Amino acid sequence: MQLQPNTIGTAQVTAVLLPLIRKGQKKQIIYMSSAAASIPLALNTDFGIQPGYSTSKAALNMVAAKYAVALKEEGVIILTIHPGLVKTLPGCA
Repeated sequence: MQLQPNTIGTAQVTAVLLPLIRKGQKKQIIYMSSAAASIPLALNTDFGIQPGYSTSKAALNMVAAKYAVALKEEGVIILTIHPGLVKTLPGCA
């Protein structure tokens, strides 16, 4: 499953960098999510993405939501973006 790189690792990097983000002038965290995390998309299309990828990106969206709530009062802006489809070879990182 892709939970380690897409969710857990990302959350760990955020935790490590958070002190620097809090001190910065531009307090933003931008997460690379995916439309594959969309439940309506999963229910209404044959998107062809493995469940592990979709699940890990949906979990990342929850991490982003939790940080957004926790850091709102400090003025930290949290964004999740979907860059569009990228052609990659399956199994290549």
